[in-house]
Amino acid sequence: MIQLLSSARRAIKHAERLGATEAEAFVSQAVRSRLTFHEKIESAKTSQITGIGVRAIVGKKIGFSSSSSIQAQDLQNVVKMAVAIAKASQPDPDWHSLPKKEGKARVEGTFDKRTAEIRTETLVQKSAEIIDSIHERDSRLAPARGSMTTGKLMCAMANSNGSEFTKKGTYALFSIRVQAEDGGRKGNGDEGCEARSWRAINFDDLVEEASQRAVKSLDASPIPSTKASVIFANDVFARILDVMFTNTINAEAVQKGRSPWAGKIGQQIALDTISAADDGMMKGGMMTWSFDDEGIPQQRTSVIEKGVLRSYLYDTYTAAKSQTSSTGNARRSRLSFGMGRPYTRTPTPSPTNFVLKTGDAKRDELIEETRDGLLILTTIGEWLSNPMSGALNATVTNGLLVKNGELSDPVKGVIVSGNFFDMIRSTIDLVANDIRNDGNFYSPSVRVREMSIAGRSLS
Repeated sequence: MIQLLSSARRAIKHAERLGATEAEAFVSQAVRSRLTFHEKIESAKTSQITGIGVRAIVGKKIGFSSSSSIQAQDLQNVVKMAVAIAKASQPDPDWHSLPKKEGKARVEGTFDKRTAEIRTETLVQKSAEIIDSIHERDSRLAPARGSMTTGKLMCAMANSNGSEFTKKGTYALFSIRVQAEDGGRKGNGDEGCEARSWRAINFDDLVEEASQRAVKSLDASPIPSTKASVIFANDVFARILDVMFTNTINAEAVQKGRSPWAGKIGQQIALDTISAADDGMMKGGMMTWSFDDEGIPQQRTSVIEKGVLRSYLYDTYTAAKSQTSSTGNARRSRLSFGMGRPYTRTPTPSPTNFVLKTGDAKRDELIEETRDGLLILTTIGEWLSNPMSGALNATVTNGLLVKNGELSDPVKGVIVSGNFFDMIRSTIDLVANDIRNDGNFYSPSVRVREMSIAGRSLS
């Protein structure tokens, strides 16, 4: 961490010597161990990625450059390029300044020493255990695809206003697809988990659930097209929230006219049973950090309160443009946890941990209260939905019919569709008290009173 911060400091000083009136350096180092497998291990490796991104400002002209090396000569070159780009750019009339506010939020659950030290040998051993356990459960089952990833991310940043910060965090990811085959019939079951520590993943439960889904899907088929109640499992609805809010609730999208929420602060956009917050201080949250990617303390921001839109998400630039304060939502990577190469991007406002508030009902009660419906456990294609119009479409890969309050036949291959805005305004009639994440979005299970289900033709 000391080396990363030292590199950031040197970059700032060099930028100022070259004529920058302001400068910012962001240095990151990511260490990742990843393994993929099916019936046997496909690949296993540990990698390390280090890099620096420099933002240089000359007056109101902005330049940015990045490098995958922080060696002395490479550091000087990336700074030189950032300053040269700034001098050659047109002034940005909306530029105010780099952040001047300092401080860190008090957060927990961001770093786990055991997770940081895990290497591929541990992943190899765990994957072998999982492969054996799947075969032992049922002779019809086999692992079709699995992956395990653990890693740590260390970041240091500094700017010419005197701000200097360092942070480190860990993460662990697991996904499994189990395939069932019996007499020519085939089915699949998927499960997974994303957490900040290895010990937070219950591998046995996830493999068991994926295996059960695979066996049930042997008999799954499309149902006739209809309209019925739909219960979205918590992690499925978390993905839908990601699609609908990640690129629209931030102030940049609003200011550029790319958000359906523009001009709606203070307006009722959802039922009064719907509340959501962006919680950058959530214990163990996938995007919990003490400060964001430009040095502003992360915070909890109420986005929707009893159906009323309360706030957009801001970084320093968009906040100055709207004459307000940053909400601590500057991020350099849209990937969960900031994986990838965050140093290659300038910060933009984006959700940290986006959390839909839970209701009072158990998920079983959502089922018991449904006379004719569909419980959706896994989907594909929801990312093709339109967050501007609210048009929502998803193909069900694992689902169960609900008849008179009880789970019934397995279903797959149908498409559910509706309008997300209508759903949160009027047709989500039950919200469960369970909660689960998909990446940095957290949601309980919800029931939608009626949706269109496109299945097989009756003709």
